[in-house]
Amino acid sequence: MIDGWDTPTFYFLKDGNVEKKLVGWPKDGHKAEFLEDAAAVGLASQVIEK
Repeated sequence: MIDGWDTPTFYFLKDGNVEKKLVGWPKDGHKAEFLEDAAAVGLASQVIEK
């Protein structure tokens, strides 16, 4: 269930259920948390570094 409208908000779903939620994106980012949450629901965590 969406419980707020903060942006950006990432909902990570697994089997139709919200397993993880990441809210906001500070200046330094949330890259590590984003990748951990993605991996927790079975999404690929490969990132191309520039």
